[in-house]
Amino acid sequence: MPTATPDLMSTSEAARCIGIAAETLRSWVRAGTLPATVTPLGMLFDAGDVHRLAAARARAGRRTGGTP
Repeated sequence: MPTATPDLMSTSEAARCIGIAAETLRSWVRAGTLPATVTPLGMLFDAGDVHRLAAARARAGRRTGGTP
């Protein structure tokens, strides 16, 4: 699914960007690790938040699920 707007990402896009499974991403939302906007069609994520988290994980050497 293409990005809804340049500033928003779908769950699958955000998970792919971070390098984790979509279910892991959903658990992070439930835990408050990453904010999301819940819509009738699913969650949307601020692209800036996603890219910052992906960069932080890359700097820390984390490339798979678990905690950010």
